[in-house]
Amino acid sequence: MTVTFFNTPGQEGYGRISACLIGVTLFVQIILSYAQNGKKCSLFLKDATCILIGFKPALDAYRVGSGAEQEEHQITTPMLEMSICKTIEVVFEAVPATIVQIYALLLAEEQKFDSIISVLVSASTIAFTSSMLSYDWDTAPKNRKETPAFYGFIPDKALDRAMCFISMMALTFAHVLLQIFSCALLAITNTSWLIYFVLADFGSYFLWKIARNYFHYWANVDGILRYTISIISRVGVKIMVDYTLMIQLRHPWEYGGFPFLCSILISIAASFVSAYLYLNHNDDSDDEEDDTKLDEGRLRVVLGSLYLFWLISAISLVATMKRKYLRTFFSIEKGKEYSRKYFLSLQGDQEDKRHVIFFDNPDVYRKWGEELIKPWTLKNWIRWEEKKPAWFTVKWVEHVPNHYIPYDFRVKYKKTQGRVDDPVVEQRRRSSIQQIKSLLGVEEER
Repeated sequence: MTVTFFNTPGQEGYGRISACLIGVTLFVQIILSYAQNGKKCSLFLKDATCILIGFKPALDAYRVGSGAEQEEHQITTPMLEMSICKTIEVVFEAVPATIVQIYALLLAEEQKFDSIISVLVSASTIAFTSSMLSYDWDTAPKNRKETPAFYGFIPDKALDRAMCFISMMALTFAHVLLQIFSCALLAITNTSWLIYFVLADFGSYFLWKIARNYFHYWANVDGILRYTISIISRVGVKIMVDYTLMIQLRHPWEYGGFPFLCSILISIAASFVSAYLYLNHNDDSDDEEDDTKLDEGRLRVVLGSLYLFWLISAISLVATMKRKYLRTFFSIEKGKEYSRKYFLSLQGDQEDKRHVIFFDNPDVYRKWGEELIKPWTLKNWIRWEEKKPAWFTVKWVEHVPNHYIPYDFRVKYKKTQGRVDDPVVEQRRRSSIQQIKSLLGVEEER
């Protein structure tokens, strides 16, 4: 469609916007690839080349399908990397580009058939990507085994799975069109109103997260990077939920069940409000010669058909999914509470799952470390030193706070592995020593 815009007189601006969106998407994916494989130049160059030639999705699918594990130099698993890459494509390219297409289509003097087909194909692609991500995460054996309370809404039998996936994709397809169509209508009516709505919508979401003390993303980073990743991640998740209805993101670590349901209701209401404003407050509504504006009858048919299709798909999804997981769509459980429950659910023979607490579940570590994790590490450290489980590596030990390690081993690692105390605590200690020396008139050694 980008090429079509450039070749159509008067629509070159839309083409430039689409080209910029593609460039931004590639740039962000390369940054992600560098963060993931930057420590191994050959892997990074391989990934970057695949990104530039459009082969990255196939490469990610191969890694996940072949059961590739996270390597020591990488920051995340192949499964999560694939999900993030697809999310980047949807957030930075697919959704905004489709909005541009519908915007251009509505303002065109003649709605061409190929333009309509292009919009439908774009919406279908977004719907398939969103549904496939949710399907992959929910049906992954590892996820179902470790957290059966959340993963498993898709049935086990092949035919039932197929029907559930089709229903999920149909629902997502209708939702994508409703959301993007309403955005285009509001942008045509008054661009400022669209900006105000988006700011209010995102602002209320951020306030909800802040009020529940769960604005920070679950990624195990600190400082400015933690705030940066939190903002980018929350914005990306918000866009994915609002515009693609990605069911996986109802997870407490991401959007949350109850906010997810509220987002659905707001999206449906917004589509009808946008249509009303378009018909009654369009700046060009008084221009009798304006042939580009949709008449009320056609608009009613389009919105009514999409909403009916959305409703039928939603009923079909509820009918084909496992009913016991409906509660995950209403849950107000916070990510911290979910993480704590998950940690406690792991038994003694599941230490290979518990050990990731310092990497993937920092909220448990930060809030309940003294209560849950410290007793666990102190009790088992000697046994780990003797048996050396595969996950008990120097890298893992470096993430464990000193006071979570028995004293003898703490000294050992401090001497042999260069372990130091918490940087903030260490700095305070040094400052106190310097102040005492200053009061005593002792000069520092140089």
